[in-house]
Amino acid sequence: MSLLKDSFKSVGNWGQLFTLLLFSFLGLIIGGIATTIITLAVAGGKAQSIITMSYGIIQLIQVISVLFMFFLPTIAFSYLFKDTPTKYMKLSVPHSWLYLLLSIVLVVSIQPLINFIGFYNEQLTLPDSMGIIERIFRSMADNNAALMAKLLANNSFVGIIINLFVIAFVAALVEECFFRGCLQQILVKIAGNIHVGIWLTAIIFSLIHFDIYGFFPRVLLGAILGYIFVWTQNLWYSFLVHFLNNAAVVILQLFYYKSAKIQSSTFEMKSDMPYLIVGTIVLVITIYFFNKYKTTILKQNEESGLN
Repeated sequence: MSLLKDSFKSVGNWGQLFTLLLFSFLGLIIGGIATTIITLAVAGGKAQSIITMSYGIIQLIQVISVLFMFFLPTIAFSYLFKDTPTKYMKLSVPHSWLYLLLSIVLVVSIQPLINFIGFYNEQLTLPDSMGIIERIFRSMADNNAALMAKLLANNSFVGIIINLFVIAFVAALVEECFFRGCLQQILVKIAGNIHVGIWLTAIIFSLIHFDIYGFFPRVLLGAILGYIFVWTQNLWYSFLVHFLNNAAVVILQLFYYKSAKIQSSTFEMKSDMPYLIVGTIVLVITIYFFNKYKTTILKQNEESGLN
């Protein structure tokens, strides 16, 4: 096995990128086969839409899909290419209470901007010549919304805990390990520029969700997560922000909107503009402090031998 690992260590950045994406593609296929078997078994051998299935089966399929497509490829890649996977993905860096506080403030302050961008993104229309493509995109968005609505319809205590675990915790952890922990680090080396690597990863992160009507706010979120990972040199902070953002969706739908129906983004110039301005100002200040203290954290990491 050591000989196998030694051979992978000589692979360049492009080879690492290809391998990671190949693992993810294979995981997608294997996960698809596994979920298809589960679907057929539940439906008695008949084809059935996932939306029509029971709550528990949908959650199981969700978990299996992300584990095979993102988590297992991350484990396989980091094990083959890196001596210490946890160190490579920055999972063993000491924690900072300051960064913990800044992460929470960032999640809250960025919401008005995400809502603003999301509102105009949802108004996106394609030229008449691309009507078929637009109908496909709309159908995909409607199916995703219907699926999420069914998951959120279970507003029992156990249902809320399960939703927070699957939609917020599992999704955030798995996606951060894959996108920020592995993919972003590879793209930064290939591009030779941190900013290019971060934004390329954010674009791929958004595209993989197959939702053009939420594309731009998701790119912004992905970029913020990427910068947090770079500034803190710790994957746990980008995971925390990702988790809190996803958890906010679950909690807002059930306790603020009091509905399992996914609410479209809204923006009223008169009533929402003050929140957008204040939120953006706080966001900029928070980002400033993240960036300001990164030198201190990097120095601490170097002294601890973690970089």
